[in-house]
Amino acid sequence: MKFMRGVLWVMLLGAFLGFSTTFAMESSLNGRAQNVQIVRIDKTKHSPFGPVTIDVGDPVVLIVDDPAVFLKNKTATGLPMVDADVVKQHGDEALQLQSMLSVIGLARIGCVLSIIAAGAGLLFIKRFQGPILPPGVE
Repeated sequence: MKFMRGVLWVMLLGAFLGFSTTFAMESSLNGRAQNVQIVRIDKTKHSPFGPVTIDVGDPVVLIVDDPAVFLKNKTATGLPMVDADVVKQHGDEALQLQSMLSVIGLARIGCVLSIIAAGAGLLFIKRFQGPILPPGVE
């Protein structure tokens, strides 16, 4: 019984630690993310003002750690441009912030469920803990 109580306390403390860690991770990711426009360079056209780019989708919030993927120019609205081909060549995919936050949300749900399970287990052990009698003794 004491072993099981110890396991449940370790589970409860680990779940609280994991739950609090998700907030630090979210803060770190939010600090590194930025709104960018993913573009492809059109090699068939030339301009004296820099490369001619073709937008790939709408602007997105990405976590990009490699400065080599950024182009020197910015979009007309002032967003930094990320070269999609350079990202693929380096093999480092830029992470979308929303995808990472959804994984963190799932981790939080798992931690909360672990907290509930460990708490319920501790309450169950406390409530039903009684003397263990040998068979035949009432």
